[in-house]
Amino acid sequence: MAESHLQLYAWGANSHMQTGTGLADVEQLLEPVAVPLHNIEPIDSSIIDTVLSSATDRASSADSRATSPADGSTLASLDGSTELLPEHASVAVTGGGGHSLLLLAGRVFSCGLNDSGQLARPSEGAADGLFRPVDVGERVVAVSCGWDHSLLLTADGSVYSAGSNRFGQCGLDQSHKCVPDPVRLPLTGVCQVAAGLRHSAAVTVDGCLHLWGDNSRGQTGAAPDRVIWSPRRLAGASAVREVACGQRHTMLISEMDGRRRLYGLGDNSRGQVLGGQASQKPGRLSDLSLVELPDDVTPQRVLCGWTHTLLHCADGSVRGWGRADYGQLSLPAAAARSVKEYNPATDE
Repeated sequence: MAESHLQLYAWGANSHMQTGTGLADVEQLLEPVAVPLHNIEPIDSSIIDTVLSSATDRASSADSRATSPADGSTLASLDGSTELLPEHASVAVTGGGGHSLLLLAGRVFSCGLNDSGQLARPSEGAADGLFRPVDVGERVVAVSCGWDHSLLLTADGSVYSAGSNRFGQCGLDQSHKCVPDPVRLPLTGVCQVAAGLRHSAAVTVDGCLHLWGDNSRGQTGAAPDRVIWSPRRLAGASAVREVACGQRHTMLISEMDGRRRLYGLGDNSRGQVLGGQASQKPGRLSDLSLVELPDDVTPQRVLCGWTHTLLHCADGSVRGWGRADYGQLSLPAAAARSVKEYNPATDE
Protein backbone atom coordinates (compact mmCIF):
# COMPACT_ATOMS: atom_id res chain seq x y z
CA MET A 1 0.00 0.00 0.00
CA ALA A 2 1.40 3.35 -0.98
CA GLU A 3 0.93 6.01 1.65
CA SER A 4 -0.35 9.41 0.55
CA HIS A 5 1.47 12.59 1.37
CA LEU A 6 -1.76 14.29 2.33
CA GLN A 7 -1.04 17.01 4.90
CA LEU A 8 -3.56 19.17 6.72
CA TYR A 9 -2.79 22.80 7.54
CA ALA A 10 -4.76 25.19 9.73
CA TRP A 11 -4.72 28.90 10.57
CA GLY A 12 -6.93 31.53 12.16
CA ALA A 13 -8.64 31.58 15.56
CA ASN A 14 -7.33 28.99 18.00
CA SER A 15 -8.83 30.21 21.27
CA HIS A 16 -10.43 26.80 21.84
CA MET A 17 -7.66 24.81 20.11
CA GLN A 18 -10.03 24.25 17.19
CA THR A 19 -7.18 24.20 14.66
CA GLY A 20 -6.12 20.76 15.88
CA THR A 21 -2.48 21.81 16.02
CA GLY A 22 -2.18 21.08 19.73
CA LEU A 23 -1.05 24.65 20.44
CA ALA A 24 -2.85 25.43 23.69
CA ASP A 25 -1.46 28.89 24.38
CA VAL A 26 -1.77 30.46 20.93
CA GLU A 27 -5.08 32.21 20.30
CA GLN A 28 -4.44 33.07 16.64
CA LEU A 29 -2.41 31.35 13.95
CA LEU A 30 -1.46 34.04 11.47
CA GLU A 31 0.01 31.61 8.94
CA PRO A 32 -0.65 27.96 8.02
CA VAL A 33 0.60 25.43 10.57
CA ALA A 34 0.83 21.69 9.93
CA VAL A 35 -1.76 19.68 11.88
CA PRO A 36 -0.34 16.55 13.54
CA LEU A 37 -2.19 13.50 12.29
CA HIS A 38 -0.49 10.83 14.39
CA ASN A 39 -3.91 9.69 15.69
CA ILE A 40 -4.94 8.85 12.14
CA GLU A 41 -3.93 5.75 10.21
CA PRO A 42 -2.02 6.19 6.92
CA ILE A 43 -4.29 6.57 3.90
CA ASP A 44 -3.74 4.81 0.58
CA SER A 45 -2.93 7.47 -2.04
CA SER A 46 -5.36 5.80 -4.47
CA ILE A 47 -8.21 6.89 -2.18
CA ILE A 48 -7.34 10.56 -2.70
CA ASP A 49 -7.16 9.96 -6.46
CA THR A 50 -10.61 8.38 -6.37
CA VAL A 51 -12.12 11.38 -4.59
CA LEU A 52 -10.58 13.89 -7.00
CA SER A 53 -11.61 11.85 -10.03
CA SER A 54 -15.18 11.53 -8.77
CA ALA A 55 -15.42 15.26 -8.11
CA THR A 56 -14.30 15.99 -11.67
CA ASP A 57 -16.77 13.54 -13.18
CA ARG A 58 -19.62 14.89 -11.07
CA ALA A 59 -18.92 18.50 -11.97
CA SER A 60 -19.13 17.67 -15.69
CA SER A 61 -22.46 15.87 -15.40
CA ALA A 62 -25.61 17.96 -15.01
CA ASP A 63 -27.63 14.81 -14.38
CA SER A 64 -25.76 13.63 -11.30
CA ARG A 65 -26.75 14.78 -7.88
CA ALA A 66 -24.04 15.91 -5.46
CA THR A 67 -25.59 14.88 -2.21
CA SER A 68 -22.55 15.48 -0.04
CA PRO A 69 -20.89 18.67 -1.30
CA ALA A 70 -18.29 18.70 1.44
CA ASP A 71 -16.62 15.48 0.35
CA GLY A 72 -18.36 14.09 -2.73
CA SER A 73 -18.70 10.63 -1.28
CA THR A 74 -22.29 9.95 -2.24
CA LEU A 75 -24.19 10.36 -5.48
CA ALA A 76 -27.95 9.90 -5.68
CA SER A 77 -30.71 10.46 -8.19
CA LEU A 78 -34.29 11.55 -7.68
CA ASP A 79 -35.53 8.05 -8.41
CA GLY A 80 -34.17 7.08 -5.00
CA SER A 81 -31.15 5.12 -6.19
CA THR A 82 -27.90 5.77 -4.34
CA GLU A 83 -24.39 5.06 -5.56
CA LEU A 84 -21.58 5.09 -3.03
CA LEU A 85 -17.98 5.58 -3.94
CA PRO A 86 -15.56 2.84 -2.87
CA GLU A 87 -15.31 2.35 0.87
CA HIS A 88 -13.16 4.88 2.74
CA ALA A 89 -13.27 7.47 -0.06
CA SER A 90 -14.43 10.46 1.97
CA VAL A 91 -12.31 13.52 2.68
CA ALA A 92 -13.67 16.71 4.30
CA VAL A 93 -12.88 19.34 6.93
CA THR A 94 -15.52 21.56 8.54
CA GLY A 95 -15.54 23.99 11.45
CA GLY A 96 -18.03 25.39 13.94
CA GLY A 97 -17.87 28.22 16.48
CA GLY A 98 -14.99 26.63 18.38
CA HIS A 99 -14.64 23.06 17.13
CA SER A 100 -13.64 21.21 13.98
CA LEU A 101 -14.43 17.88 12.32
CA LEU A 102 -12.17 15.96 9.98
CA LEU A 103 -13.61 13.22 7.77
CA LEU A 104 -11.01 10.87 6.38
CA ALA A 105 -11.26 7.31 5.11
CA GLY A 106 -14.84 6.97 6.31
CA ARG A 107 -13.87 7.92 9.85
CA VAL A 108 -14.49 11.13 11.81
CA PHE A 109 -12.04 12.97 14.04
CA SER A 110 -12.84 16.01 16.17
CA CYS A 111 -10.97 18.70 18.10
CA GLY A 112 -11.57 22.00 19.86
CA LEU A 113 -14.25 23.18 22.26
CA ASN A 114 -16.44 20.50 23.85
CA ASP A 115 -18.49 22.43 26.41
CA SER A 116 -21.76 21.14 24.91
CA GLY A 117 -20.54 17.76 23.71
CA GLN A 118 -19.99 18.96 20.13
CA LEU A 119 -16.87 16.81 19.74
CA ALA A 120 -19.15 13.74 19.89
CA ARG A 121 -16.72 12.16 22.34
CA PRO A 122 -18.54 11.88 25.70
CA SER A 123 -15.43 11.04 27.72
CA GLU A 124 -13.62 14.17 26.54
CA GLY A 125 -13.22 17.22 28.77
CA ALA A 126 -14.02 20.85 28.02
CA ALA A 127 -11.64 21.01 25.04
CA ASP A 128 -9.07 18.98 23.11
CA GLY A 129 -6.34 20.41 20.93
CA LEU A 130 -5.76 17.32 18.79
CA PHE A 131 -7.93 15.46 16.32
CA ARG A 132 -9.11 12.22 17.91
CA PRO A 133 -11.55 9.60 16.59
CA VAL A 134 -15.33 9.73 16.91
CA ASP A 135 -17.07 6.37 16.92
CA VAL A 136 -20.66 5.91 15.75
CA GLY A 137 -20.14 2.31 14.66
CA GLU A 138 -20.78 3.10 10.99
CA ARG A 139 -18.89 4.50 8.02
CA VAL A 140 -19.42 8.25 7.79
CA VAL A 141 -19.62 9.98 4.39
CA ALA A 142 -20.33 13.62 5.30
CA VAL A 143 -20.06 15.98 8.28
CA SER A 144 -21.27 19.48 9.11
CA CYS A 145 -20.68 21.81 12.06
CA GLY A 146 -23.04 24.34 13.57
CA TRP A 147 -21.92 26.84 16.19
CA ASP A 148 -21.81 24.20 18.92
CA HIS A 149 -23.36 21.09 17.39
CA SER A 150 -22.27 18.48 14.87
CA LEU A 151 -24.03 16.39 12.23
CA LEU A 152 -22.70 13.14 10.80
CA LEU A 153 -24.14 11.35 7.75
CA THR A 154 -23.46 7.63 7.38
CA ALA A 155 -23.22 5.51 4.25
CA ASP A 156 -26.65 3.96 4.81
CA GLY A 157 -28.38 7.37 4.89
CA SER A 158 -28.62 7.77 8.65
CA VAL A 159 -27.92 11.02 10.54
CA TYR A 160 -26.24 11.36 13.93
CA SER A 161 -26.16 14.56 15.96
CA ALA A 162 -24.14 15.72 18.96
CA GLY A 163 -23.57 18.92 20.92
CA SER A 164 -25.89 21.64 22.12
CA ASN A 165 -29.63 21.03 21.79
CA ARG A 166 -30.78 24.19 23.56
CA PHE A 167 -32.49 25.33 20.35
CA GLY A 168 -33.40 21.86 19.12
CA GLN A 169 -30.48 21.83 16.67
CA CYS A 170 -29.65 18.20 17.51
CA GLY A 171 -33.21 17.15 16.69
CA LEU A 172 -34.15 15.94 20.18
CA ASP A 173 -36.82 17.12 22.60
CA GLN A 174 -36.15 19.94 25.04
CA SER A 175 -35.24 17.60 27.90
CA HIS A 176 -31.87 17.15 26.17
CA LYS A 177 -29.83 20.34 26.68
CA CYS A 178 -26.56 18.79 25.57
CA VAL A 179 -25.89 15.62 23.60
CA PRO A 180 -22.32 14.36 24.22
CA ASP A 181 -23.08 10.89 22.82
CA PRO A 182 -23.94 10.95 19.10
CA VAL A 183 -27.63 10.15 18.70
CA ARG A 184 -29.21 8.63 15.60
CA LEU A 185 -32.15 10.70 14.36
CA PRO A 186 -35.40 9.23 13.00
CA LEU A 187 -34.47 9.91 9.38
CA THR A 188 -33.76 7.47 6.54
CA GLY A 189 -32.46 7.83 3.03
CA VAL A 190 -30.59 11.05 3.80
CA CYS A 191 -28.00 12.09 1.23
CA GLN A 192 -26.89 15.52 2.48
CA VAL A 193 -26.74 17.37 5.81
CA ALA A 194 -26.09 21.02 6.62
CA ALA A 195 -25.82 22.90 9.91
CA GLY A 196 -26.43 26.59 10.56
CA LEU A 197 -25.80 28.57 13.72
CA ARG A 198 -28.52 26.75 15.68
CA HIS A 199 -30.54 24.93 13.03
CA SER A 200 -30.04 21.86 10.88
CA ALA A 201 -31.11 20.48 7.52
CA ALA A 202 -31.18 17.13 5.74
CA VAL A 203 -31.99 16.23 2.14
CA THR A 204 -33.30 12.76 1.32
CA VAL A 205 -32.81 10.80 -1.89
CA ASP A 206 -36.44 11.40 -2.86
CA GLY A 207 -35.81 15.15 -2.93
CA CYS A 208 -37.47 16.09 0.38
CA LEU A 209 -35.98 18.63 2.78
CA HIS A 210 -36.18 18.23 6.56
CA LEU A 211 -35.39 21.14 8.91
CA TRP A 212 -35.17 21.49 12.67
CA GLY A 213 -33.79 23.74 15.41
CA ASP A 214 -33.97 27.50 15.89
CA ASN A 215 -36.83 29.13 13.97
CA SER A 216 -36.50 32.66 15.35
CA ARG A 217 -36.14 34.11 11.84
CA GLY A 218 -38.22 31.53 9.99
CA GLN A 219 -35.14 29.57 8.88
CA THR A 220 -36.77 26.19 9.49
CA GLY A 221 -40.09 26.94 7.84
CA ALA A 222 -43.48 28.55 8.29
CA ALA A 223 -44.40 26.84 11.53
CA PRO A 224 -45.32 29.35 14.27
CA ASP A 225 -43.05 27.64 16.77
CA ARG A 226 -39.85 29.45 17.69
CA VAL A 227 -38.07 26.09 17.99
CA ILE A 228 -38.58 22.93 15.93
CA TRP A 229 -37.49 20.11 18.24
CA SER A 230 -37.44 17.24 15.74
CA PRO A 231 -36.84 16.94 11.98
CA ARG A 232 -39.83 18.25 10.05
CA ARG A 233 -40.38 18.07 6.31
CA LEU A 234 -40.57 21.51 4.72
CA ALA A 235 -43.86 21.90 2.88
CA GLY A 236 -43.50 23.13 -0.68
CA ALA A 237 -39.92 21.93 -1.07
CA SER A 238 -39.60 19.11 -3.60
CA ALA A 239 -36.97 17.71 -5.95
CA VAL A 240 -34.33 19.30 -3.70
CA ARG A 241 -30.82 18.86 -5.00
CA GLU A 242 -28.84 20.71 -2.35
CA VAL A 243 -29.21 22.71 0.85
CA ALA A 244 -26.98 25.16 2.71
CA CYS A 245 -27.44 26.92 6.05
CA GLY A 246 -26.17 30.29 7.21
CA GLN A 247 -26.44 31.94 10.60
CA ARG A 248 -30.23 32.19 10.44
CA HIS A 249 -31.08 31.54 6.80
CA THR A 250 -31.49 28.45 4.62
CA MET A 251 -30.92 28.14 0.87
CA LEU A 252 -31.80 25.26 -1.43
CA ILE A 253 -31.59 24.26 -5.06
CA SER A 254 -34.42 22.25 -6.60
CA GLU A 255 -34.78 20.81 -10.08
CA MET A 256 -38.09 20.21 -11.83
CA ASP A 257 -38.85 19.78 -15.53
CA GLY A 258 -35.16 19.97 -16.27
CA ARG A 259 -34.73 23.42 -14.75
CA ARG A 260 -32.90 24.29 -11.57
CA ARG A 261 -34.19 27.01 -9.28
CA LEU A 262 -32.84 28.63 -6.14
CA TYR A 263 -35.02 29.20 -3.08
CA GLY A 264 -34.44 30.53 0.41
CA LEU A 265 -36.05 31.35 3.73
CA GLY A 266 -35.16 32.84 7.07
CA ASP A 267 -33.27 36.02 7.96
CA ASN A 268 -33.06 38.45 5.05
CA SER A 269 -32.06 41.54 7.04
CA ARG A 270 -28.82 41.79 5.05
CA GLY A 271 -30.35 40.67 1.77
CA GLN A 272 -28.68 37.26 2.23
CA VAL A 273 -31.70 35.37 0.89
CA LEU A 274 -33.21 37.48 -1.87
CA GLY A 275 -30.39 39.94 -2.53
CA GLY A 276 -30.88 43.58 -3.48
CA GLN A 277 -31.20 46.36 -0.95
CA ALA A 278 -32.39 44.73 2.27
CA SER A 279 -34.41 47.84 3.14
CA GLN A 280 -36.60 47.12 0.11
CA LYS A 281 -37.15 43.42 0.91
CA PRO A 282 -38.76 41.56 3.84
CA GLY A 283 -36.38 41.12 6.76
CA ARG A 284 -37.83 37.74 7.69
CA LEU A 285 -39.00 35.05 5.27
CA SER A 286 -40.94 32.24 6.91
CA ASP A 287 -42.15 30.86 3.59
CA LEU A 288 -40.01 29.38 0.86
CA SER A 289 -39.14 32.23 -1.52
CA LEU A 290 -37.83 32.05 -5.08
CA VAL A 291 -34.59 33.93 -5.73
CA GLU A 292 -34.80 35.83 -9.01
CA LEU A 293 -31.95 34.95 -11.35
CA PRO A 294 -31.35 35.78 -15.02
CA ASP A 295 -32.75 33.20 -17.43
CA ASP A 296 -29.28 32.16 -18.55
CA VAL A 297 -28.05 31.47 -15.00
CA THR A 298 -28.33 27.87 -13.80
CA PRO A 299 -27.65 27.22 -10.08
CA GLN A 300 -25.13 24.45 -9.57
CA ARG A 301 -24.14 24.72 -5.91
CA VAL A 302 -25.08 27.08 -3.09
CA LEU A 303 -23.00 28.01 -0.04
CA CYS A 304 -23.93 30.15 2.96
CA GLY A 305 -21.76 32.29 5.17
CA TRP A 306 -22.90 33.98 8.36
CA THR A 307 -24.99 36.63 6.58
CA HIS A 308 -24.16 36.18 2.90
CA THR A 309 -24.74 33.63 0.15
CA LEU A 310 -22.59 32.39 -2.72
CA LEU A 311 -23.90 30.63 -5.82
CA HIS A 312 -21.75 28.54 -8.12
CA CYS A 313 -23.39 28.59 -11.55
CA ALA A 314 -23.28 25.99 -14.30
CA ASP A 315 -21.18 28.28 -16.52
CA GLY A 316 -18.46 28.36 -13.88
CA SER A 317 -19.25 31.85 -12.61
CA VAL A 318 -19.86 32.69 -8.95
CA ARG A 319 -22.47 35.17 -7.72
CA GLY A 320 -22.73 36.47 -4.18
CA TRP A 321 -25.12 38.63 -2.19
CA GLY A 322 -25.82 39.67 1.37
CA ARG A 323 -23.51 41.42 3.78
CA ALA A 324 -20.34 42.78 2.18
CA ASP A 325 -18.76 45.25 4.58
CA TYR A 326 -16.09 42.79 5.76
CA GLY A 327 -15.09 41.77 2.25
CA GLN A 328 -17.35 38.70 2.20
CA LEU A 329 -18.27 39.27 -1.46
CA SER A 330 -14.78 40.22 -2.62
CA LEU A 331 -15.97 43.66 -3.69
CA PRO A 332 -13.59 46.61 -3.95
CA ALA A 333 -13.25 48.40 -0.62
CA ALA A 334 -15.11 51.51 -1.79
CA ALA A 335 -18.01 49.44 -3.17
CA ALA A 336 -18.21 47.31 -0.03
CA ARG A 337 -18.53 50.41 2.13
CA SER A 338 -21.31 51.90 0.04
CA VAL A 339 -23.17 48.78 -1.15
CA LYS A 340 -23.64 46.22 1.61
CA GLU A 341 -26.03 44.03 -0.37
CA TYR A 342 -25.40 42.57 -3.80
CA ASN A 343 -28.13 41.62 -6.24
CA PRO A 344 -28.04 38.01 -7.51
CA ALA A 345 -30.15 38.98 -10.52
CA THR A 346 -27.54 41.41 -11.87
CA ASP A 347 -23.82 42.04 -11.78
CA GLU A 348 -24.24 45.28 -9.84
